[in-house]
Amino acid sequence: MKSSHEKLLIRPATKDDIGVIIAIARQTWPVAYKDILSPRALNYMLDHFYSPAALASQMDKGQQFFIAQLAGEYPGFASLGDLQNGTWKLYKLYVLPQYQKTGAGAALMLHAIDFVRAH
Repeated sequence: MKSSHEKLLIRPATKDDIGVIIAIARQTWPVAYKDILSPRALNYMLDHFYSPAALASQMDKGQQFFIAQLAGEYPGFASLGDLQNGTWKLYKLYVLPQYQKTGAGAALMLHAIDFVRAH
């Protein structure tokens, strides 16, 4: 973790960030789902939902992704989408294990809330 004087930035993600999103997912999913999914199921889910094509499709369909950035590192990401009836859904929020309990997840959630309120 970087020192506390460095500021966490939350920014919109683009297709150029797909590799970062995949890297975060591949590091967080085994920790988050180790007691729920078998290694085979975990790899299937990652390959299915976090392939470059799958993520690009999610973005093309209007899912908004945000990346947390801190001093050139990427602690986590979130995604949300409008369900077309004024209701928004948080689809994903993952923070790397070494950044959990640092406020990065809360910052992503608050950014998502602010985004929804503005839209």
